[in-house]
Amino acid sequence: MNSTKLNILAALLFLSISVHGQCYLRELPTDEATDLVNGNEERSSGNIQIDQWIQFELNPILQIFNLNSKFFFYDDGDNPNALATCDCNSSGSCDGIVKFGKNLLYQETYSYNGGRDAVIGVLAHEFAHILQCKRQWFDRDKKKELHADFMAGYILGQKANFQFTNIASFANTLFQLGSDSFSDEASHGNPEERVRYMTLGSYYRSLNANDAYDVGKRWLEGTIGNYNIYGDWQSTSGNKFRVFNQSGNTYYQSLITGITTSAAQIEQNVFRALFYQMNQFGQPARDMYGNLIIIDQIDLVVVDSRKIIASSRQGTSVWTRL
Repeated sequence: MNSTKLNILAALLFLSISVHGQCYLRELPTDEATDLVNGNEERSSGNIQIDQWIQFELNPILQIFNLNSKFFFYDDGDNPNALATCDCNSSGSCDGIVKFGKNLLYQETYSYNGGRDAVIGVLAHEFAHILQCKRQWFDRDKKKELHADFMAGYILGQKANFQFTNIASFANTLFQLGSDSFSDEASHGNPEERVRYMTLGSYYRSLNANDAYDVGKRWLEGTIGNYNIYGDWQSTSGNKFRVFNQSGNTYYQSLITGITTSAAQIEQNVFRALFYQMNQFGQPARDMYGNLIIIDQIDLVVVDSRKIIASSRQGTSVWTRL
């Protein structure tokens, strides 16, 4: 089990929204929330190494989301917290502000289970709310929160050390961390929903941010199509494939090499092919814990009836229908 991913999901699971429309990690009374939005801004966490690391992680998020946003630390005392607000206040012209509590930051950064990735996940979720503001989405409902989870998964999926493991497999362990009462399901979604949308976002990691944003909304609105992928395709690398169904299973065959690969459907419009390390007997090898050793994985994400994005550890290609 990948404890790093578990920690990311655990952090995102408890994000919530206040009555003012700002996104908070933990709910605050109205007066405290107002004070926090309007002041308490610090440009340093007090640790130059952490400051540099945070800036290193922030830059690609802001670039990918195309945001002109402000980021501050603040003293969250005994109430570890973080927030995103569309209001720039006295900070000048911007798309919005994200504030990260120093207590929360240190708590997660030095946690036993590799909390730095959890920090990145929370940052991606918060800046996804700023992107929603920029795109004029001001409703306060569950769809907005799940969409931010989707976009956080989209960002995390682009990290160089992203592990090709189904995030949803950690849901059962997540439930052991606390009951649904830690967040209001009516406005935020239950743990299963939140894990699912973060997983979905990671599948679409090869789209540009605007397209991923729109796809996430279509998923939440129930308007995503169930596309037929059978037929002939050509990839940007020049290879040609035939996708077909045989005995209820989906396969794709290279029309150039003749190699046929099985692809299991793991989600609507998402198919996955796994490639295992083989032992001396020609059988899939296992590690010391008995797990099959995966050497590569290809995710086929169907964008529409004429476009598939194929992502692997080797890179990404786009398939278009012939």
